[in-house]
Amino acid sequence: MNDRTLRMGTAPILPLIISMSLPSMFSMLIQALYNIVDSIFVSQLGEAALSAVSLVYPVQMINISVGVGTSIGFSSLISRRLGAKDGEAAQSAAQHSILLAFMHWLVFLVFGLIGAKPFAMAFSDDPALIEPAAAYCSIVCIGSFFALNTMSFEKIMQAGGDMISPMWCMISGAITNIILDPIMIFGYFGMPAMGVAGAAIATVIGQFVSFLIANILMHRKERPVKVYWKKFKIDKRIIKDIYDVGFPSMIMQSIGSVLTLCLNAILIGFSTTAMAIYGVYFKLQSFVFMPVFGMNHGLMPILGYNSGAKNRKRLMPAFRYAMPVAP
Repeated sequence: MNDRTLRMGTAPILPLIISMSLPSMFSMLIQALYNIVDSIFVSQLGEAALSAVSLVYPVQMINISVGVGTSIGFSSLISRRLGAKDGEAAQSAAQHSILLAFMHWLVFLVFGLIGAKPFAMAFSDDPALIEPAAAYCSIVCIGSFFALNTMSFEKIMQAGGDMISPMWCMISGAITNIILDPIMIFGYFGMPAMGVAGAAIATVIGQFVSFLIANILMHRKERPVKVYWKKFKIDKRIIKDIYDVGFPSMIMQSIGSVLTLCLNAILIGFSTTAMAIYGVYFKLQSFVFMPVFGMNHGLMPILGYNSGAKNRKRLMPAFRYAMPVAP
């Protein structure tokens, strides 16, 4: 077990929370900025294009909610097992996390292949909206393999106390998206102008870059937990432990996306402009919540590690420092 992991059980609580939360807050703010920049570029294609992206955005957020919710479950389990000095159980939890990410991707793959166009048609009969929305939805769902697996790698690293490597993974993907968006959308440097589909492709390429860097960082640094497949066996008890923590978080994070889908169905009855404006607002509000989510990401490995170590003296101060920040 390396020094980064051990400090979760020994370092002063407040400086530890700050040092582990700030990288995640920063990377999530960059991610929120990307969402706004993406909408700025797409809006230059016209109202229908922006409405198409706004229509699909809740589906993307449900995808992320499934990945993040599951990741919270196994990250908590890994941290608790590391705190209990049970490296074998922590290793098994990490292996199961990749398996679950793949299973979740299969669901979104099927939706992207056969459900994207019916989904768009359920909201509108306007081909100018249906076609770009279906194309965008299909591409991001099929390509979500990289996003889901990257979230797993990031949470494995965070569970071991490493918050810097996941930060670089997220930032690299967001910056790649920002650079590629105008190139893919408007057709610069010899690339064909692909419009809304280009924005989706840029998103998937950015996710691939994050996935690639996460793989490199996972295997090039000394870590308390790595993903090896030798002697791997599916353990239903571990899956249950992951979902006991992860499923409620998955549902809570998905509620906002489901609400947005319902509001989109109402707003589009007035005009696509109303739906597009609400879509932009939904992205802007993420600037408010991202810092809190970042703090949670920094706090959970600390709580999990000390819970596994049965160190109540460090658990309660962590709660006391964190609670005033959330409101």
